[in-house]
Amino acid sequence: MIRVSTIKGYRPTAGRRARQDAACPDPLLAARGRSNARVARETGLHLDTVRTWRGRFAGNRLLALSDRKRSGRPALAPGQARAMRVNHTYGRGGALAYPAAYDVHHATVFGRCEPTIDIDPFMALVALVAQVMSRSPMRTPSGCSGSSTTAPGLHGPVRVAERHHFAYADGTRYLPIGTTAYAWTHQAERLRAATRRTLAASGFTKVRMCLLPKAYAYNTDEPELYPFPGSVAAGWDTTRFDPRFFRRFEEEVRALRELGIEADVILFHPYDRWGFAQLGRDADDRLTRYAVRRLSALSNVWWSMANEYDLVEAKNEADWERLAGIVAEEDPLGHLTSIHNCGPFYDYAKPWITHCSIQRVDVYRTAENTDTWREQWGKPIVIDECGYEGDIDQGWGNLTGEELVRRCWEGAVRGGYVQHGETYLNDAEELWWSKGGELAGTSPEHIAFLHRVIRESPTSVFDPLPSDWDAPAAGSRTRANSSTSASTAHGSGTSACPPTGATRST
Repeated sequence: MIRVSTIKGYRPTAGRRARQDAACPDPLLAARGRSNARVARETGLHLDTVRTWRGRFAGNRLLALSDRKRSGRPALAPGQARAMRVNHTYGRGGALAYPAAYDVHHATVFGRCEPTIDIDPFMALVALVAQVMSRSPMRTPSGCSGSSTTAPGLHGPVRVAERHHFAYADGTRYLPIGTTAYAWTHQAERLRAATRRTLAASGFTKVRMCLLPKAYAYNTDEPELYPFPGSVAAGWDTTRFDPRFFRRFEEEVRALRELGIEADVILFHPYDRWGFAQLGRDADDRLTRYAVRRLSALSNVWWSMANEYDLVEAKNEADWERLAGIVAEEDPLGHLTSIHNCGPFYDYAKPWITHCSIQRVDVYRTAENTDTWREQWGKPIVIDECGYEGDIDQGWGNLTGEELVRRCWEGAVRGGYVQHGETYLNDAEELWWSKGGELAGTSPEHIAFLHRVIRESPTSVFDPLPSDWDAPAAGSRTRANSSTSASTAHGSGTSACPPTGATRST
C-alpha cells in the first residue's frame, strides 16, 4: 500500500454557498428596473441588504461584489477555490497494456495484458503478430503448407522435421552447423565486431551463447553491462532490469538473424561470481519472463534452459520444469527448447523438450551413441559439446582438428548433428569458445565439406542405414528407392559412396 498526499481544490459546503449566494442579490434584477422593495420581496432579503449591495454594485460594478477584507480567513473571489491537503491510500497494481492482433484468415483476435513495467508493449505486439501469422496456413509456391512469418530472405523459426531433423517454418531444410561462443555478447564492441565478421565468413548456422555473463578460466574480465541495476559491491536490484544489457543482447541476436544464423540462447548456467546463478525463485521467474518476452518475436531464437543444468546447485528438477513452463507460456512462436547436461542426462522425453542437447559422455566416445539416442528419445540429437579443437591444458579443449572432424562424421552417419568448438589460447586469452573473435583451427572448412555432402544428398539429411557393426553407414533414399550413402570405418578415415560404382575418398 502507498500513501500519497495530493493538493486538491477546496470548495465551500452547500450551506456556505447558499448563504453567500443569498447575501448578494442578482444585479440583473435591478438592471431590469425593479425597485429595491420588489427585489427584496422576490429574493427574500431584507430591504437594507438590497440597498447595501445595490449601492456597492453602482459604485464598482461586479468587482464590488467580492468579499471585502476582514479579520480571520482571507476572502475569496467568487468561484475561487481554497487548496487543502487530502491523503489517499490505494493499492498499486501497475499499468497494463493490451496488445492485440487480428487473424484475417480465421477472423480471430489475439490479445493479452502485459505489465508495462516489465515489457516494451511494442515488442509484445510484435510477438502477437508473429503468433497470428504462424497460425495462418498459407500455400507456398511449391504447394506445401508453410507459414507467413517469413520476411524476404528469411524462412521463419526452425522446427523439428521428420522426427530426427530440422526445417524452417516454410519447409526449407535446416542443418544445424553449430559452434559455441558463450560470452561473446558481453565483450567490447571491437571483439563483438570481430565475432560477427568471423561468423559471416564461416558457414556456421547456429551459435550457443549465454544470456548472463560467465565467469570461468580464460574469462575473468568484468562485463561492460549487467542484467540488473546495481553493482558487485552494493548488490543487485532483481526487481528491475537494465534495458541496456538486454538491448545489446537483442541487437546481437538480430545481427545473427541477418547472417542466417540461429541464436541458441542459454538462459542459466553455473559459472558465476555475481550471484546470478542463485537469484531465487521469484527473480528467476521474472528474468525468464522478461528475456522470453523480449526475444521471442525474433525468428532465429532457440532456448536452452541451462548449460550443464546438473551443476546449477540452486535449482532442482521442479525448478527447471517450472521455468520451462514459463518459456512455453511466454513464447507465442514455440521456438525450439532443450536443456544441456554435464553428467547425467535430463529426461529428454519431457514434452517441452524439442531436441536433445548433449555433452560428451566419454573422453573419446560420444558421437558413437547417436543412433542409440535417436531411437531412445525419438528426437533430433544435437551433440553441442563433444570436445573442442584447441591447445589448452584441459582434456576437453585440446582435440586436433582431425579428431573433431572425425567425431562430426561419426555423429552424422548415425543420424545426428555434432557441433564445432575451438579453444586455441592466444596472448589476449580471447578463446573463441568463450569470447569469440577469430577462429584459428582447421576443422571448420572440413566440417563445411561434411555438410555440403549432406545438403547435396537427395533429401538433404542423413539417416542410419544397415551396416557392419564397426563401419556405420548413413544415407537418404530417393523416391525411386535408390540411395546415396556415407560411412565411417575406424582407422580408415571417412568415405562417401553412391549406390553403384562406389568411390572412396579419405
